[in-house]
Amino acid sequence: MMKQIKKIIGLSALALLLACQPVKKLAVFPDFTKENISGAALWQRITTESNYQQYPMWPAHSGLQLGMSPHGRYHKVFINEKLLAAVPNAARMAPNGALCLKENYSASNELLSITGMVKVADYNPQAGDWFWVMYAPNGKVGVEGKIAMCSNCHAGSNNDYITIWKLDKPFTGFTGKKE
Repeated sequence: MMKQIKKIIGLSALALLLACQPVKKLAVFPDFTKENISGAALWQRITTESNYQQYPMWPAHSGLQLGMSPHGRYHKVFINEKLLAAVPNAARMAPNGALCLKENYSASNELLSITGMVKVADYNPQAGDWFWVMYAPNGKVGVEGKIAMCSNCHAGSNNDYITIWKLDKPFTGFTGKKE
C-alpha cells in the first residue's frame, strides 16, 4: 500500500512539474530575402530548423478540410506566427516573412504534395512579392519561384493573394493552439 502511495505522489509531482514548464514558442527566423529564397532553403527551415506541423493551423479552418483543385480533395493549412500576429489587418496585406503552407490530400487521405507561399520583400512586386513552391511529400521541390498558375489563381482575392480568410477579419473562436 505504501509503495502505491509513493508511486501516486511521485507521478503527481512529475505531472505538476511538467504542467509548470513554459509553453515553447516557435522559433523566430530572419525573413528570407530575394537573394536567398529557394524551395530548398524554405524546406530546410520548415522541417529541420523548425517543424511546420507544429505551427498553428489556419484559425477557424483547422484540421483536414475540403479542398479544391489544384490542391487536392482535402487539405490542412499551417501558418507561421508572423502571419498569425498580422491579422486582423485593415489594409489586407500580409507582412514580409508571412508563411502559409498547405498539405494537399487525395480523396483517400493520401498526402499528395505540400504547397507554400512566403512573402519576400521586393521578390516579385507584380504578384504581391510572394514566393510559391510545391513539394513532393518527401520534400523534393516540384516547382518554385514566380509561378504564374499560383499568382493568377490567388490574385483575385483582393486580400494579398490569400484566399482562405479576409485579412481584415479577426479570427473568431481561435484559441491559439494547434489542433
